[in-house]
Amino acid sequence: MGDVNASRRAALGLVVLAVASPALVACGSPGDLAAYREEASTSVAGATSNLATIQLALQEWAGGRSPSPATSVLVGDADTAMSGVVDGFAALDPPEPRADSVRARVLPVLDRAEQAAASGRIALSRNDVDAAKQATQQMSSVLDDLDATAVTLR
Repeated sequence: MGDVNASRRAALGLVVLAVASPALVACGSPGDLAAYREEASTSVAGATSNLATIQLALQEWAGGRSPSPATSVLVGDADTAMSGVVDGFAALDPPEPRADSVRARVLPVLDRAEQAAASGRIALSRNDVDAAKQATQQMSSVLDDLDATAVTLR
């Protein structure tokens, strides 16, 4: 009976390791500064795409050209994707001290993008056209910041 339990524990350990390994890698660090900068660049591009999608959807909705249910789905999906982008980059450890400046430059703008997306989502859920218009203006500023950040990562 002892061998059976030991075998089960070993098998369970392998299953846990197989399931946890991708998560451990995701929370780790890219190998070098160039890889980290590439991750930062990809994250900024993802945030830009998601925020621009939300902005356009809200502009169409606020202008009466898009129904609220369709806009809610689009904004919700892009907002969820935005959170994944921000959380994914935030979970990466800078591989060396020189990468700290990349993190310091990228995380604040990603956080602002996430906040702008949330403001738009909230305005939509409240059916508040004026707040949605204000959120899209805020998004324009954040999109400019994302573009400027992308240029520094090239």
